Amino acid sequence: MKKKICSICLVSLAMLAFAPLNTGAKALEDSFYSEEQVEESTGISDFLEKDSDDFTSGDEEITDSFSSQIEEQVESNNDESNNDWTPLDNESKISFKYDSETKVLSFKASEPAALPDNTQDGSTSNWYLKNAEVANAVTIEIGDNITKIGENNFDNHLNAYPNIKNVILASSVKEIGYAAFYKVSSLQSINLESVETLGQAALSNTSIEKVSFEKPEVTIGKTAFSSCGLLKEVTIKGKPNIGDSAFEKCSQLNSFVCDSPISKIGAKAFMNCSELSSFKAESITEIGNYSFQYCTNLNQFDFSGTESIGRSAFASTAIVNVDFSVLKKIGRSAFSNCSNLASICYYGSESEWNSIAIRVGYTEATSIHYRGDTVEAMPATCTESGWKETGVCNVCGKHYSDKNNADNIIPALGHLYSEEYIVDIEPTCTVDGEKSKHCTREGCEAKDDVQQVKAERLQRSHERLIRVVSVFPQQGSATPEDKLKALIDLDAQQGKLCA
Repeated sequence: MKKKICSICLVSLAMLAFAPLNTGAKALEDSFYSEEQVEESTGISDFLEKDSDDFTSGDEEITDSFSSQIEEQVESNNDESNNDWTPLDNESKISFKYDSETKVLSFKASEPAALPDNTQDGSTSNWYLKNAEVANAVTIEIGDNITKIGENNFDNHLNAYPNIKNVILASSVKEIGYAAFYKVSSLQSINLESVETLGQAALSNTSIEKVSFEKPEVTIGKTAFSSCGLLKEVTIKGKPNIGDSAFEKCSQLNSFVCDSPISKIGAKAFMNCSELSSFKAESITEIGNYSFQYCTNLNQFDFSGTESIGRSAFASTAIVNVDFSVLKKIGRSAFSNCSNLASICYYGSESEWNSIAIRVGYTEATSIHYRGDTVEAMPATCTESGWKETGVCNVCGKHYSDKNNADNIIPALGHLYSEEYIVDIEPTCTVDGEKSKHCTREGCEAKDDVQQVKAERLQRSHERLIRVVSVFPQQGSATPEDKLKALIDLDAQQGKLCA
């Protein structure tokens, strides 16, 4: 009887293990006998009170096995997400899952790790081989702890991923490898704010419309965005290194803004960006060959920090005025076919310009202002010559003259002194003063015919003696007291009394 009861229990447990989780209470009741039925037919109450030692070891193993199956089934059904994640063969830290309803392909990592490189194209990826449905993915989610998207991970040149529109990167992603999203023409958006390195052709031939980088230093590899025909805006807050052909043939790109200095722009970096009209950067040290060739809407550019310009760098652009402050090297045809180029302001001498600007390509209509050979207009002074104003630089706006041209020299004017003396130092009762004739030209402080003015007490004593002699004869009716009083009165009237 005991064995019969055990068999019934085991069968019941087995039925529970393989029953759907959502069968409900009624289904569970149907899987077991009711408590009353069991008691009446088997006396299970008495059985349960007895020692469990009556079970054989084999029965124990079977019971434990089924119990384990039940627990695993329940746990799996309660955590469906874990059941959906598939680990990668060549990177055990990383798992992926694909949701066929939302068409989202997601990746996660238990600790920092990189999506491994693929040797050819995205269709050879581990996840692609394990689940062909990922080819239908519309959104790619790269989760936390994943530091890099390896080479060719979603390469679509064999049409492995024809539907990807959005890529969402966790902040942990610092690098996107070679051709990772190459020719994913359906791709419209990707957040690159945390990315520090973008590999060669990583996003080439996609349909993204706007990108932004925010890391302190950013490397944009060769052809990284080439032929992105819908890309319109690029914003970079860090210091970038822009590789060759990085944005070549981005025909709709109209705005490039960088808040930091750019050490180098690679060859052909913006070649054939015909809509590019606004290019702003704090400074650009080196501009490579053909960098902006055929940017037909580019009419202004800041060259204030530019030391080197490559061959044909601005050929066939709409540049109007150019102002070079520190330029040391410029390649052939740098400004060829620039029909709008009116003037160039070069801060070196004409001979220096001619030594570096060999067949630059500008026409005779372009005027060149050699700031190294000219100076601003200067008026002549009493002692120094000046220079007449001969023009205003239409690039830098400065007034300038050529001091080496004799026709422009204004001779020194010489001093023009006043007729009257001016007291420069007032005399006192004990100290002499000083007087002179001053130059009347504005700004000149020259003096001439400097004379001493006697101390007031001595002067007045001397004058008083002269007055006594000259005004009053030695014989007269006036007494000495009367004469002295008359002198005092005279001095008082003239304001010459000394305290």
